[in-house]
Order: sequence, then C-alpha cells, then structure tokens
Amino acid sequence: MKTAVYDVGSNSIRLVVFDVDSPIFKRKINCRLGEGVAENEILTAAAIKRAFAAFSVLKELAASQGVKEGGHFAFLTEAVRRAANGKEFLRSVEETFLIKCELLSGQQEAEIGLNGVLGGSDGAVLDIGGGSSELCVREGGKIVYAKSVKVGAGILRDMFSGDGKGLSNAVKGFAGEFCDAPPVDLLYAIGGTATGCAYVFKRLFSYDERLIHGSVLFAKEVSSLAEELLLISDDERAERYALDENRAKVLPYGAKLFAQILEVLRPNKVVVSERGNVEGYFAYLVRTGRVDTFDKT
Repeated sequence: MKTAVYDVGSNSIRLVVFDVDSPIFKRKINCRLGEGVAENEILTAAAIKRAFAAFSVLKELAASQGVKEGGHFAFLTEAVRRAANGKEFLRSVEETFLIKCELLSGQQEAEIGLNGVLGGSDGAVLDIGGGSSELCVREGGKIVYAKSVKVGAGILRDMFSGDGKGLSNAVKGFAGEFCDAPPVDLLYAIGGTATGCAYVFKRLFSYDERLIHGSVLFAKEVSSLAEELLLISDDERAERYALDENRAKVLPYGAKLFAQILEVLRPNKVVVSERGNVEGYFAYLVRTGRVDTFDKT
C-alpha cells in the first residue's frame, strides 16, 4: 500500500510517498502560502493560487508513484491556523484534490516533529518553519516540554525586510519565549531553515539530502551565516548560493532566529535532520488506524 503525505507549511508544500512504511519519493515546492498572513490575517488570493498550483503538481506526482485515491493525507500548520480563511482553504483543498486534510495545533506540530526524528526515544527537536517555531523535549519516555511560538522565517521576512535593528530586537524577544525549556545537550534541528543553513554552510550547489542529514552546526556559525546572508540582495543570494527565489527571500530571517534560539538553549551539539514532521505525521496516521501498513500486494 502506498500513501502520500503532504506537509502544508507557510513557505512550502512538501510531499513524501510511503510504500508500506518506507519513504520512496520526495518533492517540495516553495509557494509562500503564508505570505502576508501576519499582517492581514488571511491567506491571499495570490498565495492560494500558488498553493493550488503546487497541489496539482504534487498530487499528479504522487499518483505517478502509485498512490490511489483515498491514500492522500495532508496536515496544515501555522499559516492556516492564523488565517481567518484558513478553514475555508482546508475545505477547498479537500474538495478540489480529494486529499484528507487535518489542521494541527502548535503543540501537535511540535510533537510530530519530535516523533518523526526520534520515534519513541528521548531527546529534543527544534523546528523553525515559515510561520511558527516549535521545540519539543522528551525525557524518561514522556513529553516534558512542547511549545510553539508564532514566528518563523516567512513572518520575519514580511515584518522586518530592510529593518535590521527591528529584526534583531524581535528575534531576541521571540527566542526568549523558549527560556523556560529544560536543559538541552543534543538538539536536533529540522525544517527549511535548518536544512537551508546546512546547505549554504557546506557550499553545496545542488540539494542532496544525504549530505545535509546529520550535519553539525554551531551557534556562532549560524549567527555569522545569518549576517552574511542579510548583507546581500535576494537576487545575489539566490545566484551566489544556488537558492530558489522563495528560499533566498526567507532564509536569512530564519537563520537569524535560529542563531538566537541557540543562544537561549545553549546545546552542546546541534544536528540537522532530514526526517521530521512528515515522518511523524505518517507514524500518527498508522498509530490511529487511518493508514494500514500491511502490504496486501
């Protein structure tokens, strides 16, 4: 049995196709669904149009991998949580593409990220997305901390483009919301900001998740990288580091927040993981009986 899972984020929509319980196909389209949502509290017509175009491409790709109708599942996060027309967007996706959709709370998003990286093991996972950032910690087999803060790379870009002082002050305040987290020794970082930082830091010019997964980053490196990226224009950033247009726009802002959160948490080691929310949500679908991983072929 093949299953398609769509991660509908504020910056991108990501598809992973699972064959029984193994991922066999991945694709991501950056469409900035959450562009402007912090200011206007709605998903704009232009953003919805981009998201629908992305869904059209991704669902066709999933079907080409053998995913049948009824095997498509999507989870939606902060952009849709925040928008007044978020539930209307969700219903439109379900009706148009016949995809079963679920709007996650911030805490649910934090927990699926942890489970996607660590399964049932103890540890800590940080996810800096486009519209929100989550930190989840498990100790002794129990979730002891799960927090979602309503800020991410796309939100910061929309609010502070060209305002370096405002950006610096804002990220200090947002990162400070994690000051009540328990001590973290080893921190796993997931999502587009973490993988984007690893990609640029390694000076890769084509994305290869095998080279990204397991990358080790340090707070000073991330901070320097953020300042380096903020000094140049979107176009120059895209050309110099082989970034797509949307990633080039938001990555510096996510990196700035990432660096500040690391200053607050002070982990001894930060490891970038390519696993995360999609894998965690798939495990949730299996656990709740919505997907059967028994191979009937």
